Amino acid sequence: LYGNVWDMVGVAPWLGVGPAGFDDAWRVMRTGAGFTIAEHAHQELLQAIIEHGLLATGLALAAVGFVVRAAFRPATDGGRGLVRLQAGFAGALAVVMGASLYEFPLRAGALSTLAALCAGAILGLARPTARPEGHRGAVVLAGSTVGLVLVALLLHVGAWATDRGVFADADASILKGRQVQAAAGIDRGESWVKGGDPVALQQAARAFQDALWRRPVDRIALQELARVRYRQGRPEDAQRALLVATDIYPSLPWPWADLARVRRASGDDYGAWEAWSMALAYDLPADFDLRPWLVEALRGPGGVDVAALAALPPRGDRWVAAAQMVEKAGDIQEAEVLFREAISLSPTQRSSYAVALLRWGRPAKVLDLLPEDVAACGELLARAEALRRLARCEEALQLARRSLASCGAEDRSARLLVAQGRLCLGDDRAIGILEALVEEDPSNPAPRRSLAHELARLGRTKRALRQLVVLEKAGQLEPADRKLQSQLQR
Repeated sequence: LYGNVWDMVGVAPWLGVGPAGFDDAWRVMRTGAGFTIAEHAHQELLQAIIEHGLLATGLALAAVGFVVRAAFRPATDGGRGLVRLQAGFAGALAVVMGASLYEFPLRAGALSTLAALCAGAILGLARPTARPEGHRGAVVLAGSTVGLVLVALLLHVGAWATDRGVFADADASILKGRQVQAAAGIDRGESWVKGGDPVALQQAARAFQDALWRRPVDRIALQELARVRYRQGRPEDAQRALLVATDIYPSLPWPWADLARVRRASGDDYGAWEAWSMALAYDLPADFDLRPWLVEALRGPGGVDVAALAALPPRGDRWVAAAQMVEKAGDIQEAEVLFREAISLSPTQRSSYAVALLRWGRPAKVLDLLPEDVAACGELLARAEALRRLARCEEALQLARRSLASCGAEDRSARLLVAQGRLCLGDDRAIGILEALVEEDPSNPAPRRSLAHELARLGRTKRALRQLVVLEKAGQLEPADRKLQSQLQR
């Protein structure tokens, strides 16, 4: 955060980017890939320089210096009680100013009011440098200040009440544009189709333009305007609006995704791939379903391999997600190519490829992929499972025990592997581990499946059948389970 903030100081060093403009400037200047929205610099002095410039910040610091000077010159004619009172106010102000070095207390209404009250009390309890002969100047100054505040308040309330002018609510205009479309039966979910009530579309476009007049860096208004322009048969205007949105917030994936869609709808596959690459380059929320985006990104001429090279960013996790999607579609060969590219970009993705090789029934390939000295949790689990499937039971059990240290003693996959390693060696103590795993999570089929097969091996037919029936009711029976069930029922 501070790295980007330092770069922002040089954008407009003398006059700043404008009051409360840090949030907007941050969106344009931010270079990191993290899914983060910063409304404050978490350092008041830096944010003041960015928003107000060196000149105004210098004047503010001079005013603070004046208050500090007054704190060391208490009026003694009121007794020691007033001196202590002034010292208390000075201490409170010092705490707020100290917090401003790593937070933004002056941006919070209660704390900024506290700071103002403390500053006023310090000045009021200080020893005057000269006795004023009259109060006319102070009255004029106070009256002018109050009058200015009242005029500003009336302008703002008037703009809000009439929904006109630059001081009106931008969010209200966006809501109005959406409501106009809903009343006309225009589905905003079908973003990149043409047509609709022309009058409603024009009214919606005007509302979104009003929002941009009031808040020019509102990327939501730009995205909404782009959808309306495309419906109006103006795809070039839609693309221009989205390009501005990506300039306003270049590290946010949503404008890039919309730009990719409008380019694809306009027949520009290469431009769509370029925009998808930008959209997928940045982090997304942890619960975000990436698959629909990948389906859209990997469309186009030349097949998945060409689309992947053009649309996927140099992030191993994105290539792994694409490989898993392609594998689910049944193209194992292409999925393997994508997995290998993911590993070349990020070696930490080896465990994902190893798990896929196990799904494909190629445990020997897993041993070639993963070295013997693996330490990462996922790689330890994959190598141990490969050894078990190759009937190298002693090695598998040793590696499974090592995985408990790497993954954590409560990791279910590691505990299951330990149990399966013991089963491989004919150790009946594994049944207790499997029963505990089944009790902890009855919906997980893997421990129950292993338990059923081990009980069958030990001749405990009824208990094994009970486990298989649970799997059958949950729709989790595999071919080997069905074969075992038929054998036990004879």
